[in-house]
Amino acid sequence: MSERQVMIVAECTISPGRLDDFKKIAQETIDAIKAGSKVLEYRWYFNSDQTKCYIVEQYADPKALIHHLEILAPHLLKILEVSKMTRFEIYGSLGRLESVEHLLNNLARVLKIEKLEWNPQNLAYWNGFGR
Repeated sequence: MSERQVMIVAECTISPGRLDDFKKIAQETIDAIKAGSKVLEYRWYFNSDQTKCYIVEQYADPKALIHHLEILAPHLLKILEVSKMTRFEIYGSLGRLESVEHLLNNLARVLKIEKLEWNPQNLAYWNGFGR
């Protein structure tokens, strides 16, 4: 991951009895994102009892993340009907684009909900390399 890239790790706790609904909505979301988003990596994982789903996303830069959120918004509403977002981490800098709080407040406005209660964290890049 380069210094300009941004990575997201999100965790959804799936509502009891809603796994099949969640998977159907997730597939629709994946298809929409694949067709229109500028995401570099977009991978969904389940824990062993399929009560939690982890979404790992990677973007070339913060602007690509914003573009993704615009496409994601209507699908996210459906996902939140059958699950609860229990973790939301942003790895890398959003630069001068926006703060995490501003980013999520804008997303809440688009979703027409009062506030996102995801306890977001923005983790700043320090050092490392990729191959």
